Formats: sequence, structure tokens, C-alpha cells
Amino acid sequence: MMSPQMVNMSVIKPELVRERDRKFKISTDEARKSRVNFPVSKPGNARVADYWMHTGKSFAVDIEQVEMKELAGQKIPSI
Repeated sequence: MMSPQMVNMSVIKPELVRERDRKFKISTDEARKSRVNFPVSKPGNARVADYWMHTGKSFAVDIEQVEMKELAGQKIPSI
């Protein structure tokens, strides 16, 4: 999936990648090599993943605090 940012798309500062690799003891180069034979996704899947690119529309999610409901007798713990 892609982020809808048209400036410097997919550009990551190399120093940030090196710092992350050092911090988590991983190798980005080795990860890239291990993925070289991954199959490319089918066009149908990409249309869903990058919906905004194909339609010019997106989804908005509102977050609100609600009371939890009991499910089949399960009690919700008090805080």
C-alpha cells in the first residue's frame, strides 16, 4: 500500500535506515535479498490496496469513547 504523499514518495533517508538496522540488529540489505523472488501482486489486489490512487477518494474513521458491552456473560474488568 502507498501513502498519499506526492512529495518524495518512497524516499527514506539512508541514515535513518542505518540507525534502525543498528538499533534492532537487522540488515535491510539482507531483507531485500531475501524478498527478490516474491511474486508481484495481481493488478486486482493493487486496485484495492491503493484505492485512493484509482478513485481520488479515501475513508475517514471517527474515534469516540463508548461503553463496552458484555458478551455472552463475559464480565468486563473494572479499572
